[in-house]
Amino acid sequence: MFTGESDNWSVRYEVEKTNSCQPTAGAIQYIGKETIPKRIEYSYDKASGDEPLNEYGVATLAKGCTYAREDSEIAVMLKWDNQTETIPLTVK
Repeated sequence: MFTGESDNWSVRYEVEKTNSCQPTAGAIQYIGKETIPKRIEYSYDKASGDEPLNEYGVATLAKGCTYAREDSEIAVMLKWDNQTETIPLTVK
């Protein structure tokens, strides 16, 4: 599992190990002190999306497929309410 955190966001990106394309899942959660944004745009590991956040400030990442390994460098780029942030993810 890859994780990363900033003052505003917590990101979890799970990669299931297989011999070929690895299924993925994850979530982005708003942990900032301001009002929870309504939507967030994101991009990471050749995937991107534009998702609403639920009442708890969580957006589920689109399930996909990756060839990322534990030594891969992955960063999530987030855009919301005219703000942008990049969060590096590390293996946990």
